[in-house]
Amino acid sequence: MQSNNVILDFCVLKTITGTATLLHLFLSWFLVYKTSLGYIGAALPNSISYWINALLLVVYVRVSPSCKHTWTGFSMEAFRGIPDFIKLSIPSAVMIRNLSPLNQVCNIYAPLSKEQYKLLYAADKDEAETAKLLMD
Repeated sequence: MQSNNVILDFCVLKTITGTATLLHLFLSWFLVYKTSLGYIGAALPNSISYWINALLLVVYVRVSPSCKHTWTGFSMEAFRGIPDFIKLSIPSAVMIRNLSPLNQVCNIYAPLSKEQYKLLYAADKDEAETAKLLMD
């Protein structure tokens, strides 16, 4: 009955994640409302719960008998595909870096009306005055 082991592992992993989530909720409430940390108190539990979740999952992988054959430790085999990964990740990082300012520009100018665009892109003062008159 191998499927029973998969279900048991799934339940244990969900319990670990649920525990980290409950801890996150408690820490958020405590650090925001019971201390004077303010915004830092809202951000700090996020980092803490991520670390606790990761550490609990590492402990589970190290202790669980069902993970005995899945993790054998680090080896040079783990670093075999790094050049191919870098070939794919560098163009992706460049694309994301170039799209971020474009996204910010779109977010800034999106709510402007047609008349506001005319006023914004008016070439000289006379044209700006004309555009302003059109808006009124």
